[in-house]
Amino acid sequence: MKLSSFVAVALIFLLCSCSLFPPAPPDAKPHQSPKALAAGAQPIPKPVPPQETSKTQTTAPQQSPKAQAEAPPPAPPAPPPAETLEAGRKALLGVDLAFSRACEDKGAPEAFYQFVAPDGVCLLASEPPIQGRDAIKVYFAAGSIASISWKPRESEIDGNAEMGYTWGAYESQRAVVDNQPATTSGKYAIVWKKQADGSWKAVLFVTSPGPGAK
Repeated sequence: MKLSSFVAVALIFLLCSCSLFPPAPPDAKPHQSPKALAAGAQPIPKPVPPQETSKTQTTAPQQSPKAQAEAPPPAPPAPPPAETLEAGRKALLGVDLAFSRACEDKGAPEAFYQFVAPDGVCLLASEPPIQGRDAIKVYFAAGSIASISWKPRESEIDGNAEMGYTWGAYESQRAVVDNQPATTSGKYAIVWKKQADGSWKAVLFVTSPGPGAK
């Protein structure tokens, strides 16, 4: 066979093979024949497609309503130290004593108006309750009691230094009757409440006749 004839036959064979067996596309998967698999060849693993990276947002964990309901309440504020409470007791005794001295110097109407809270209550022995600072001032100004004074003995305040009380012995004199002043003595107690401006005001003033506190 001549060389030119051989080249022609090879060219025809090449063209036929290209039309019968087209080339695999670039992304085609490699194929193994059943014969190769039967001979023990390992199957070619399938390529795993790349996964898209999910964007995560860092957020604070949220508690369910049930978890919030079961959460312990916040701890109460720490109480003042013992020395602070002791200083508060002494200060309250000083306020009580100033109240009594104001009764002697200014008179009971002005003193009670100065030291009693606007909604304070006065419970005097053998007298109906007197409610309100204005009504208490009017009562003493009417002259039912000529004078009243006392000596505080002890005081106490609560852990938050917002409420307290004092007590001791008191003495009062009524208007002169037949040239004989009626003197009454006994025990008293005052309940105090600290106001928004930090001052102490009496919210309850009580007297009880009888032997005074010694």
